[in-house]
Amino acid sequence: MKALKTMISVLLAVILAFGCIAVAMAADTVEKEDNDTPATANDFTISSKIKGKLDDVDDIDWFKVDLGTSMGLATFKFSHPGTGTSAVYYKVSVFAEGDTAKAVSSFSVKGDAKDSSSSQVLIPGGIYLVKVESGSINVSDEYSISVSLDSNLITESESNNDKATADEISATAGYYSKTTYGTLSGSSDVDYFKFHSPTGYFSIELVALTPGVTYTVSAYMIPGDEYNKELICQYNVASTDCEPSSGNPEGFCVSADVGVKEGTYFITVSSSNAPSSGALYKIRVWTKNNDKCEEEFNYDTNYANTLTLGKTIYGTISFDKDIDMFKFAVKSDNQKYKITVKADEGNDDSASWYVSVIKSGKTLEKYNNVAVTPQKPLEIDVNGLAEGTYYIKISKCTSTKGGYVIVSEKFDSPATPEIDGNMFARIWKRIAAMDWKGFWNNNFKPLIQNIGGFAGVMKVLKDVINLSLGTIIKFRNQ
Repeated sequence: MKALKTMISVLLAVILAFGCIAVAMAADTVEKEDNDTPATANDFTISSKIKGKLDDVDDIDWFKVDLGTSMGLATFKFSHPGTGTSAVYYKVSVFAEGDTAKAVSSFSVKGDAKDSSSSQVLIPGGIYLVKVESGSINVSDEYSISVSLDSNLITESESNNDKATADEISATAGYYSKTTYGTLSGSSDVDYFKFHSPTGYFSIELVALTPGVTYTVSAYMIPGDEYNKELICQYNVASTDCEPSSGNPEGFCVSADVGVKEGTYFITVSSSNAPSSGALYKIRVWTKNNDKCEEEFNYDTNYANTLTLGKTIYGTISFDKDIDMFKFAVKSDNQKYKITVKADEGNDDSASWYVSVIKSGKTLEKYNNVAVTPQKPLEIDVNGLAEGTYYIKISKCTSTKGGYVIVSEKFDSPATPEIDGNMFARIWKRIAAMDWKGFWNNNFKPLIQNIGGFAGVMKVLKDVINLSLGTIIKFRNQ
């Protein structure tokens, strides 16, 4: 009997001990007053909930959670009985520690909503504060707060501050790359990425996740195997540029399509007004095989893309100072053809480009900074040009991410080719270009026929005599 009592006593002691532990564990997850300020915020962890209750309409509860050191997507969840009305019962705000002036996320909780959650918040790790206050209805229900963290993300390495340490974005032609998340730690931070593009084109897509910050996205090519920065694309992105839509639910802001040869290309992300607390963003790349695109770096005559008769070329002005150059040859025995520069389909009415035609370093007056718009293409009649090598220069007229099209096609032109040089040189070249051998072998019959037969020859002789007599009389009267 005594042994049984001893056993029962031990069992009761164990039960009491576990009870005390359970009470202690419960006490660790229940709000402790006074937690009305950030300095007195109650701690909780991402593996547990913390329970609280507002004593009156003026009560404010603060809580604090450590989200580690890795970047991740955090979601804050608020639960309460949910037996009230559709009015706002609670307001919940989330702040980075040390910056309670501006919430990184906030959401309202209605009385009839049992569970409410914030949107996903991209955080670079660290300690965060949760503020709970009364909404339009004074309520004394008990509530709970929890947080989940998705840290299974592709993120920058933070040591990617130059070309040698650039993070690689894996891009497959015809598909979006996986999204990479990054943060700029102040205005001097620059993040570098690199990716491989096939011969065709690529575009860069970025979402600005920190309001008030303007991000500059730039793309560079690498001539040969050298790490030289050659700018081929650049644009700015603010959070207001990243509005979600049905076709773009994440709100990516997309660059112009940039035509390139197969190779490795760099991207940099920077900002002149990124705060030291961090400016967050996410970025991805789209690449596409295409043999009809311009090939950067075609900014001058040395790197101009060659136009081919019958082939259509698509191009873009991918930043304000971008210049695209194309070349074509005019030969004396060329078939007649024309080159048309026009807006690609899908451009808005404000899109326009300046187009010039250059030969031997001089711009042709007829084709000097002609504005091409969706309503007004430019046709270059090649048969109206003298023999030689020509360059088409295309530059920005208005701000547009849209593309232009260059079409080279056969054209039965009525134009007479223009010959270089002054008037006498042009006359002499035209005379020299005539088929004198053919005229001689045919007793000048083709020439006489072109003039208008015997009557035409007599008229020409009469005109020459009259002109000569008039000139003699004029000189004698002087």
